[in-house]
Amino acid sequence: MPSQLFQGMLLEYGAVTRQALFEMLPTDREPWRHHYDLLNEYPRRGGRMLRAVLVIATTRAFGGTVEEALGAAVTAETLQTALLIHGDVFDQSERRRGGTALHRQLGVPLAINVGDTLTLMSLRPLIEGRYRVGPRITLRLVEETERMLAEYAEGRANDLTWRREGNPSVGASEFLRMILQSHAWFHGVLPVRLGALIGTRDNHDLDSCVPFGFFVASALQIRDELAGYHAGTEHDGRGDLRNDGRGFLIQDLLSTGSESEQSWLREYLSRPRDERSIEDLAELRGLLADNGCIERMSVLQKQFAEAARTEHEQLFGGLADSRDKLFLRELTEWASVPESSQEEAA
Repeated sequence: MPSQLFQGMLLEYGAVTRQALFEMLPTDREPWRHHYDLLNEYPRRGGRMLRAVLVIATTRAFGGTVEEALGAAVTAETLQTALLIHGDVFDQSERRRGGTALHRQLGVPLAINVGDTLTLMSLRPLIEGRYRVGPRITLRLVEETERMLAEYAEGRANDLTWRREGNPSVGASEFLRMILQSHAWFHGVLPVRLGALIGTRDNHDLDSCVPFGFFVASALQIRDELAGYHAGTEHDGRGDLRNDGRGFLIQDLLSTGSESEQSWLREYLSRPRDERSIEDLAELRGLLADNGCIERMSVLQKQFAEAARTEHEQLFGGLADSRDKLFLRELTEWASVPESSQEEAA
C-alpha cells in the first residue's frame, strides 16, 4: 500500500495543479457550448495528475519551488488531456475517466478540435511562467516540450503503421523504442527532465533523467495493462485490451503464441472495436493466460520498477534528503504492485 506521504503528495501537488489548470481554461469565451466548455470535460472527471506531480516533486528535489514548477506542471496535464482525446480516437476507446470518451460523445471532428486547442494552449503556462524562472529557462522548457511532441508523433506513427500493416511481429528493441517515444517520454522522461531543468536552472545533464523516466513509465504502463486484463469488460480506458494500440501484453502474445494464435490475434485486431465481441475478449484473455503472458509481464513490471529504483539512486542519491526525494523513491515501489480498484484514472 502507498504510504501516507506518497498519497498525501499526490493529492497536494495534484490539487495545486488542478486549480491552476482550471484558472487557465477560458470560462466566458464563445463559442462556449461546443468548444470552450469541452476543454474542461476530461479535467472535470478527475485523474491523479501524476505527470504534474512528477514535475513538481523533481523540481523540489533539485532545490526549486512549487511556484517555479507550476507552469510546467500545468503544461504537462494540459498535454495529457489533449493526447488522451487524440489517443482515444486512435484506439477506438469507449470510455475515459468514468464517462463516455469524448469522440463517442461528440463525434470525431469536435473531439479532434478540442484536442488540437488544448495542445496549442499547453504552451501558455510555460510562457506565463517566464516571470518566475526567467526567459532563458522558459525557452528551454518550450524546447523540451517540443521534443517530447516530436518523439510522441514518431512513436505513434510506428504504432499506427503496424496496425495498417496487419500488426506484424516486431523485435523487442523496435517495440521498446516505440514505447519510449509514444508513452514513456511523455509520462516519465519529460516530467523529470522539466523538473531537473527548473530545479537546477539548466545546470544538470538532462540525458541522465531518461533511464529513470523510462523505467517508471514502462512499469506503470504494464501495471495499467494488467489492470485492464483483470477488469475484463469493465475497464475504464487505461490498459483496455479492446484498444488498438500495441502494448506489452499484445507484443508478448505476438512473440510467443503459436502460428494459429498469432493469426487469430491479428484478425481480431484488424476488426473495428465495435465488431469485437465479449466472447472475443474472453478468448484473448484466455490466450494471454495460457501462454504465460500475464506471469511474464508481472515479472517484467517488477524488473522495470527495480531498475527505476537503481536509477533513482543514480539521479537523486547525491541530493539532500527531502520528502520529494522520498516520494520519487516510493513511486518506484508503487509502480511494482498491482493497481488498486480505488485508484483514479490517469
